[in-house]
Amino acid sequence: MSVTKKSILIAILFAVISSTIYFYSLTLKKEEVKDMSGMPTFIATDTNGTLFDKSGKVSRTMLASRTEFYEPRNLLIFDDPLITAYNHKESGKTNIWHLKGQKGRMVTNDHAVVNGDVVIYPGFKDAIIDKATADNLVYNFTTEEVTSKDLVTIYGHVFKTEGTHFKFNLSNNVMNYKGKPHATYYPKSKKD
Repeated sequence: MSVTKKSILIAILFAVISSTIYFYSLTLKKEEVKDMSGMPTFIATDTNGTLFDKSGKVSRTMLASRTEFYEPRNLLIFDDPLITAYNHKESGKTNIWHLKGQKGRMVTNDHAVVNGDVVIYPGFKDAIIDKATADNLVYNFTTEEVTSKDLVTIYGHVFKTEGTHFKFNLSNNVMNYKGKPHATYYPKSKKD
């Protein structure tokens, strides 16, 4: 074989070997793309948040033992949430209502859903009820209403009532049922 043929054959061999090495190295350098959209943006423990109204007064506070935040959906998921709503009356009196449960989720500045042994109770004197209990309640921040389609039980000083399709307006302290209400009233005892 002549030198020219040998050189051409060696060049072709080197070209095939270098091409094979190049394409093999491309497969090694491929970065795996992971979908992180289902993962929380952050996870926090013992969270405490405060929201203020336009006049600078506290409108809501939120406590939770664990919080997950999903930024793309503006969603917060809570363990042991306690939401406190502050209703500032024109007379200078502030009515405070607490809403707590085992689990909760909130869409920022829209609504919160609280599940599992939910209790809503007043944080001020002279409230007309002691507490209301349910399996789940929805708190709409825009309308200041707490609602539930499920069974809700209201405990007052001398009564107990329960029903479905519950609606409670926190701004004017009005509660009502639209489905299957049942009430029990306890007579006040006379003190001599």
